[in-house]
Amino acid sequence: MQSLHRLGSHMPTVQSFAACKLVIYADDHLPPHFHLKSHGWSCVVDIRSLQITRGSSPVGGTKEALEWAGKNKALLMQKWGEYNERD
Repeated sequence: MQSLHRLGSHMPTVQSFAACKLVIYADDHLPPHFHLKSHGWSCVVDIRSLQITRGSSPVGGTKEALEWAGKNKALLMQKWGEYNERD
């Protein structure tokens, strides 16, 4: 697993997993969420509930990422705040 690096200013990859990358976009819409992206699929996940709100994944495609996210909600909210400052 790789952690906390940026792929350009608008697509920070927070964590990489075997099946996907967890990305938080800069200047994105509320509610706080992250994107899981892989070859051929992507989905949007609410940080607070860890529910997929848009998109889909193959069976098991999000398991490792969602387990990690559940243990790291505070970090995800911190990163959301850094990348999505509101006036």
